[in-house]
Amino acid sequence: MKISKNMSILNKVRTSNVLKNSGWIICGKIVQMMIAFIVGVITTRYLGPSNYGMINTAHAYTSLFLPICLLGFSGVFAKVVRDHPGEDGKYLGSGLAVRAAGSLIAILLISFIVWILNPEDGTFRIVCFIYSFTLVFQVFDLFDYWYQSRYESKYASVISVIGYALSSFYKVILLITGKSVVWFAFANVLDYAVIAFIYMTYTVKKNHIRLSISRKAVSSMLGISKHLILSNLMIVLYGQMDKIMLEKMLSASAVGLYSCAFSICTMWTFVLSAIINSMRPDIMDLYHTDKDAYQKRIIQLYSLVFWLSVGISAICYFGAEKILIILYGEEYRDAVGCLRIITWYAGFSYLGIARNIWTVCEGKQRYEKYFASAGFLTNFILNILLIPSYGIEGAAIASLLTQIVTNIITPWIIGETRVNTVLILYSLNPVHLLRMIGFKK
Repeated sequence: MKISKNMSILNKVRTSNVLKNSGWIICGKIVQMMIAFIVGVITTRYLGPSNYGMINTAHAYTSLFLPICLLGFSGVFAKVVRDHPGEDGKYLGSGLAVRAAGSLIAILLISFIVWILNPEDGTFRIVCFIYSFTLVFQVFDLFDYWYQSRYESKYASVISVIGYALSSFYKVILLITGKSVVWFAFANVLDYAVIAFIYMTYTVKKNHIRLSISRKAVSSMLGISKHLILSNLMIVLYGQMDKIMLEKMLSASAVGLYSCAFSICTMWTFVLSAIINSMRPDIMDLYHTDKDAYQKRIIQLYSLVFWLSVGISAICYFGAEKILIILYGEEYRDAVGCLRIITWYAGFSYLGIARNIWTVCEGKQRYEKYFASAGFLTNFILNILLIPSYGIEGAAIASLLTQIVTNIITPWIIGETRVNTVLILYSLNPVHLLRMIGFKK
């Protein structure tokens, strides 16, 4: 009886920590969203579909190299530092050093590839070169996961808001002074650069972290994340392939319209990221202490992700035309059909992100590369078949079906991961969500 009471108290404490942690992340992201909503709408209108498409194509090329630079450390870092208490500086320093070296090599490769594919478009090559420097500063997201492992995401949220506010202020200056698209490419670099600077100064000093490089630490992280590197690469490939193929098969304007629709349907997904990131440490702890509670929490996470996505997607579907015209103007009206399709993308996509917690806990990371490879092949084939006939709507259909194949069908086909699809299907019963938020016992 006493044990049961203690477990009940412990579960309440865990839930409280998760809610507080996710609360800080969500509040920080809401502030960012408010800033992005105002500045982003004005910027998109100012650039127009063509230049906006150029920025997003540069983002697509850069994103192709991001998984190689990040080495899959993000998904496992919270677990690693919790498994090696007192060695935070060693794992942070080692992770940052290896990632930074990979990022510098990636910048050179991106410049070379873009020059080969676009030899006559000097402006686009400059935009891609500038944008590629976001890779260097994105490696510092390890600090974010370090904060998550300590249930202290409030610090990471505040730092992120500061960085985003400064880059948005920079964009406002560019809008006022009427600068070209090249200047806007640097705004994204500034965002990550400010965050990286604060992490390295404030966080390291405040917590007395002594950063160091250890071959053993690198080997330890790679041992867990090696299966995630290829899977993350495949995910990025099929996530950005649509933009690159649209630019090559249609035009930069098509990329602008598609990106506009995609940004609307995903602008709220920071909430899903916050929920997943906040529940990750709790679920990983429960895996070692209470398997029943662990499985229950996984189901609750899937249920929350799915039903929240369905509600938002329904709003975007029925209000697609009004949302696009009010926010971005008549110039983006042709993206209405695309938005009505791509809006259902988020739910299936974030079920896959949430599944990463399950694969890490169960030691089944090696299967992630198979899921992602199936997604890559599906997306590539569907884009080739659908874009010529249906344009940006074809790309939207390809993206939606790819997420279903990657996160539902493929895990079901593989016997070792079939149980996860069962958990997802089980989570579709809204009772689990109602129990989680306290409306049903």
